[in-house]
Amino acid sequence: MSVSPWDALLAACQGASTAVIAAPYIKLDALTKTLDALRRDAAIECFTRWNPEDILSGASDLECRAAVVERGGRFRLHNRLHAKYFRFGQSALVGSANLTASGLSYAHRGNLEILCEPGAGFDADEFERTLRRESRDVTDAEFLQWRQFAETNRDALGVVKPVDDASLDDWHPQTREPGYLWLCYTGNQANIPSSEQIPLAAQDLQALNVPPGMSETKFYDWIRIRLLASPFVNSVMRLEASADEAAWRALSAEWDISMGEASRRRETAQSWMRRFLSE
Repeated sequence: MSVSPWDALLAACQGASTAVIAAPYIKLDALTKTLDALRRDAAIECFTRWNPEDILSGASDLECRAAVVERGGRFRLHNRLHAKYFRFGQSALVGSANLTASGLSYAHRGNLEILCEPGAGFDADEFERTLRRESRDVTDAEFLQWRQFAETNRDALGVVKPVDDASLDDWHPQTREPGYLWLCYTGNQANIPSSEQIPLAAQDLQALNVPPGMSETKFYDWIRIRLLASPFVNSVMRLEASADEAAWRALSAEWDISMGEASRRRETAQSWMRRFLSE
């Protein structure tokens, strides 16, 4: 009889002094059970992926950050994370199981999942280096924005359109003036002085999956959180301390675009960040 994902994970983490946890969806109950099986002084790194729809639906819990930080660990976001990877000490597990009760199958009628030791061709060290390089810590200020968003937008869940996991994967801010978004959203395109920016603002609104009928405050909250979930914007955020040419070169390599295009996209993203993420 095969070992359940939960039994495999629990056996691997018993008494471990280091832990690397990576999964798109992480629930507080499953995370707490896992952390409790570790040594109290264990070094913990937790990687996950947050987007508005997952937070509002309860697929992931914001409280997981506090559970990790209170243990002295690092809680990081990787906006393209789809892998499920767990390493405790020298024992690594990979598979399909998220860190949730249904994913680990300790809940009644859990999902049919796989969690097992990786094959010889898998380079765990390289995978972890990539995780760290492409992710970022959730600061206290950012966490407060996520929490405020969750508290004030629960009523939006019923009107949020279903969204493909890859909806933001290749998106970057299109319109050069982020203030045009609200004008386009409210049907006031006639007040946008540049006709070429109108379709770009409409494309941005579609990619950002903005629910209809939002107040201006909730609209800006939604845009802010979607930016924090955007892979391209995250790339720009990670490179904020870099000199311009170094940042352009890094974006060019990561996104397979020319240096000129990298410069243009970065400048536009920075304009959005100043508008929506100034805190």
